Amino acid sequence: MNERNRSTLKTVSVSIVVVLIIAVVGISFAYFTINYEIGDTYNVGGKAKSSEPQIEFSENKSEIGLPDTYPVPNEVGIEKSDEYSYTVTSKENARNVKVNVYIQIDQESTLSDDLVNILYNDSIITISTLLPGDPVDYGFNRAYKLDSFILEPNGSKINYMKMWVNENGTVENALNKGWGSKISVIPEFTDEPASGE
Repeated sequence: MNERNRSTLKTVSVSIVVVLIIAVVGISFAYFTINYEIGDTYNVGGKAKSSEPQIEFSENKSEIGLPDTYPVPNEVGIEKSDEYSYTVTSKENARNVKVNVYIQIDQESTLSDDLVNILYNDSIITISTLLPGDPVDYGFNRAYKLDSFILEPNGSKINYMKMWVNENGTVENALNKGWGSKISVIPEFTDEPASGE
């Protein structure tokens, strides 16, 4: 075999190996289809007793989804994730309202909570590191306390959130898994002052 044929054979071999590596990596990433949603958030309807404070809950969109996602470092998750925001407004005229915020995990979720990171306002949090909390509504098997804050009479607060699968996800622990959640806000009257008072 002459030198030219060997050079051509090497070039073709290297090209085939590069194409195979790209195909395998592409297929691996395509298998990480993890969907989660924050939709179906609600006010305190049905749970509020007549003596409980009145609040209003609104959101910028009904859910966040990451179709065809794969595990990423925090910097990429923050950059690529859609932003979800919700606003809680007190409808009380005379008393402060303490708002407890929970994230409830859907009972059909199969992705481990330690693989889901969120940017909540300015803090990066792995879901499983939050304190376990109540309530757990029908269709959800666990909850974590995400936040707690105090609203002055007729006060309002906006919270921002992004979510992604963190880089601890692998083919073994994140492949073809699903994860769903919802935000639940529970108000109560308080004599505590709001921040800044």
